[in-house]
Amino acid sequence: MRLSTLLSKRTVFFTLSIILAFASNSWAQNGSLGFLSTEERQRLDKENKEKDRTETLLKMSQSHLESARSNFHSENFEQSSTEVQNYGNLMDYTIDFINTSVKKDGDKKKLFKMVDLALRRDLLVLETLRYDLPGRYAEQANEVCERMRKVRIKALAALFGKDFFPNAD
Repeated sequence: MRLSTLLSKRTVFFTLSIILAFASNSWAQNGSLGFLSTEERQRLDKENKEKDRTETLLKMSQSHLESARSNFHSENFEQSSTEVQNYGNLMDYTIDFINTSVKKDGDKKKLFKMVDLALRRDLLVLETLRYDLPGRYAEQANEVCERMRKVRIKALAALFGKDFFPNAD
């Protein structure tokens, strides 16, 4: 009786761990970028080099931010807020991609420089949307704007060292 109970517990544990492993692997590949269109996914999958992939991610994020701006001007605030969230998710993914890439530190600095330049440009648009969007949408834009400021600090810390930005972690 005890042996069968022990074996069934192990079997259940083993089965659940396999299911969890496959589910987390699937989420890591697709879950964080689930909002991308199939065309955007194909563009991203086509890029093999880290610099090209980073450039593609930055272009896609900028297009989401431009879409947020145009939706704001047409008073489609819900879609504008969604696009701001998508922009933030893409930039977070870009930073994670650069951090987990196998490049040397010198090459990573070039990629972080690209991110910094993009964020320097995009933070102005985010600030405008943050103050112009009504109520509940402004809160979401504010959260994304604060996240992007932190991402920019991380990028600058990677460029200039942790001595200049000790709280970048």
